[in-house]
Amino acid sequence: ATTATLHASSGKGASGAAAGRPGLGSDRSAPMGGGGPGSVPHAHSAEAWATTECAAAAVGLAVDEMRGVREVLAGVVHLREVRFTEQGEEGLASVASHSELRLAAVEALLALPKGKLRKALCTRSLQCPGQVLDCGRSGLQARASCDALTKRLYAMLFAWVVERVNARIEPEGGLNDQSGLGDG
Repeated sequence: ATTATLHASSGKGASGAAAGRPGLGSDRSAPMGGGGPGSVPHAHSAEAWATTECAAAAVGLAVDEMRGVREVLAGVVHLREVRFTEQGEEGLASVASHSELRLAAVEALLALPKGKLRKALCTRSLQCPGQVLDCGRSGLQARASCDALTKRLYAMLFAWVVERVNARIEPEGGLNDQSGLGDG
């Protein structure tokens, strides 16, 4: 299931196994991120994540669901660190060379086809009668697109977690006068 669980709830498909993916780390004996390629430096400790997983298990969230949460969170962290440069006279955006590994990590974590995220961030598509035109973005536009995607992913993840937790803690007869997580 992993990220497929989250993608499925938004109507998107996902493929690929989680094994070997970069991320926040899954080895509970080492700090999250582990310092290797695709890791997140200065992330919370593995012990803190283990505590989070225990709390999630207590409300009925499955291990594979939490793995998906971890992958999306790692993708969000990596995505916000992707940087852009401007190329040529037109100043068209491209991913900065020092951000290539981060971009690849995000694509792997979110089970995106290679190159799809780069295209989405650095170009925009215009629908014209009978054709689609891909136009390059400026560096500022690419950064704004990246920031918007980061915020949207985090918001979708948060909404999914709240929905799942509420579904798990709801009494059999419904909520009636009780409030669920996130209810005001």
